[in-house]
Amino acid sequence: MANIKILDTGYLSADRTGTPLAVTLRAGYDGSGTVSPFTLKVESLNKEGNSLIDNSPIPNSGDQTKTIFIGFENNGYALNCIVSKDQSNTGYQYDYLYQLSKLEKTSGMKLLYVDSTTDGTKTIVERFGNKNVSGVFQGSGKELSASTPYLIGRVKKVRIGDDAKGDKYRISINFEETI
Repeated sequence: MANIKILDTGYLSADRTGTPLAVTLRAGYDGSGTVSPFTLKVESLNKEGNSLIDNSPIPNSGDQTKTIFIGFENNGYALNCIVSKDQSNTGYQYDYLYQLSKLEKTSGMKLLYVDSTTDGTKTIVERFGNKNVSGVFQGSGKELSASTPYLIGRVKKVRIGDDAKGDKYRISINFEETI
């Protein structure tokens, strides 16, 4: 099991250009000028690839649907996590779950990276993530160290539900990679 972190960067593009959004407009805002990454205990992390095939019909054309090799979806990742119901709200304005649910609503790019693994094996993020590729989010004064593999994208959906025992929340996050 790995601990995955998700950070709302506030940048509107994957190349980290422009001015980031104000911290109050990002998920993970702590109420005092800082945005904290979310550390999630991941039970499963699945890569959902895309073969870049499109078979969407053209409306009002009367033509049969043809399969073409152009796709409109980026690779996605499905994270299934658990959070204890006694999770501390320290470091988050209002509530941890409230801030977590904002991940799908805020416009800034999100970084998904590995905090630690308990068994020493590499995660999907470490195998498929960007590492020392462009340094856009890595290095001195930036979000991550130069050796941290990461995925950059947007959170498409956050689902939060109760665990059967009632002592944990089950959280599912759909993350879409942008580059």
